[in-house]
Order: sequence, then structure tokens, then C-alpha cells
Amino acid sequence: MKTFHAERIFRGKNITVDVTATDGGVQTGLFGGDKPHIGAVGIVNPAGKIMVTQFETHKEGVLCQQWCEELASAGCIPAVVSAGIHYDNASKEEIVQIVRLCNELLKDMLDNL
Repeated sequence: MKTFHAERIFRGKNITVDVTATDGGVQTGLFGGDKPHIGAVGIVNPAGKIMVTQFETHKEGVLCQQWCEELASAGCIPAVVSAGIHYDNASKEEIVQIVRLCNELLKDMLDNL
């Protein structure tokens, strides 16, 4: 079993990724901001099919989809991605910055799996 942890800081709060890679799959948690939570969950099944569930009023489904696609492309199947990042009153420009930081974390994760 292999674990990986990385973080970025935005507005003084962490955005973190925690990964556990086992012989039978990968579990990933992407959380951060003012109110870390579970807003969406993505699954890559053993056949490589991706399913994403996004909870009402949340927007993390896009991140779960992207991360599942990247994990599947890297051969990390099956995989589960849970995500929940919330910053109070984030502007569109700040959301773009948050997504950029998440992309950096995704690259770090893939480089370490």
C-alpha cells in the first residue's frame, strides 16, 4: 500500500489531496477551503467506466470527473475520488485559481503513484 499527501494554500486555507493506492485500487480525497466537505464522488469501475455523483448545490463533480479520467488513463483502476472545496464568496477569478491549484495537485499525485 502506498499513500500520498500534498497541499496548496489559497486565501490562507489548505486544499489537500490524500491518496491511498492499494493492490486493488486507488482512493483519493480532495478537500479544502473554509468548509471542507464531500460535494461529489467519482468512481472508476474495474472496466474503466466513470460514474460521478454530485450532491445538490455543489460543483465538485467537474473535478471528480477530471480526476477519474486521469486516474483511468494512468491505469489506476478501480478508483474513487471524493471532493469538497468551499471558499466563502469566491469570485469567478478565484474559482479559476482554485481549479489551477487542484490541477497542480492532480499532477503531483499522478507523478507519485
